[in-house]
Amino acid sequence: MAAPLLEARDLLVRPPGAPAPVAAVDELVVDPGRVLALVGESGAGKSSLARALVAFEALDRGRVRFAGELIASADRRERPRAGFLRRLRRRFQIVFQDPDASLDPRMTLGESVAEGALGHGLWTRRDAPERAAGELARLGLDPTLAARFPAEVSGGQRRRAALARVLALEPELLVLDEISAGIEAERAVAILDLVLGWARAAGSALILVSHDIGLLEGRVDELLVMRAGRVLERGPAERLFGAPEQAYTRSLLSAARGERAWIEGP
Repeated sequence: MAAPLLEARDLLVRPPGAPAPVAAVDELVVDPGRVLALVGESGAGKSSLARALVAFEALDRGRVRFAGELIASADRRERPRAGFLRRLRRRFQIVFQDPDASLDPRMTLGESVAEGALGHGLWTRRDAPERAAGELARLGLDPTLAARFPAEVSGGQRRRAALARVLALEPELLVLDEISAGIEAERAVAILDLVLGWARAAGSALILVSHDIGLLEGRVDELLVMRAGRVLERGPAERLFGAPEQAYTRSLLSAARGERAWIEGP
């Protein structure tokens, strides 16, 4: 049996000044090649938990390990050195809900896509322009957009460029925060399926953060349902989609399926 890729124990996330924790989980394990979804309404704590899992948000309690290495701890004495974390970070990546957090406004989309792959020695400067354009095309963007700056394209195009930048790094774990944000439903489904196909081919693990539980049905291995910073229900996706125990999970599913039926029609 393969060792866990990501392990989190006794996590509590409480930003400075917050009156109460915004996310808490006693244990979370992600195995290689698996797809975990964090679902719940806006403000449930999904994004805070996801950022904490990849060391982008400080912990008030607990530890996180990636491939056996400690990457985050509430204990300052245990925290890894910045250089060590920087080298390891190529292997676990996050695409933020706001694409502007991932793209430098002074760089073209092509330069942004290539930056990390060049920095980690995955691409050469000679082939970087062609490969960056190829990554954009893979996500349904016109390759000529590689010459554009973030301010010159739409929010949805920026989001796909931010995803292309991360896929170029070939991470072992990828966190996607609200993949459907700023993208029409049909395009969001196409991109999600593309990323799932990439993950299966690469053997990489995915953590998908979404308020749209309907988008994830039939596409994930495990669900973790959150509300007000707490985990209400978790387990194999097939069971939770088929017979959830919590009324809150049933309400999310009912709303998602009702909306889908309204959009698709009889």
